[in-house]
Amino acid sequence: MAKVMIICDYCKFELGYCEPSKVILPLMGHHFSSPKPEWGVSAPFNDGAYGEGLKCRQCKRRAFRDVEVITDKDGEQYDLKNVKQPEEHRTYPKYRRNKKGDLVPVKTRQSE
Repeated sequence: MAKVMIICDYCKFELGYCEPSKVILPLMGHHFSSPKPEWGVSAPFNDGAYGEGLKCRQCKRRAFRDVEVITDKDGEQYDLKNVKQPEEHRTYPKYRRNKKGDLVPVKTRQSE
């Protein structure tokens, strides 16, 4: 599958390019590239952004109503739950905010 232009679910602003077939959940900022790289526009999200951190530059709202479903500029929706995930990524890691406000994975009995 080729890269597609992903839009904000609320204001329909063009956020950037993403290749839905290569996205491994959870959806994070590094899955997106610049909407206009030839103009020197930066990527739409910080690489480590996740969930609430994926905010639209235009309307400042959370860019996706559901972080498992993204929409391209033609209105086609990609359900990322249906993308074949590698075996080690089938469960969602749990995250919490540390004192600096960064998202860090929560240690579980399985990850120790």
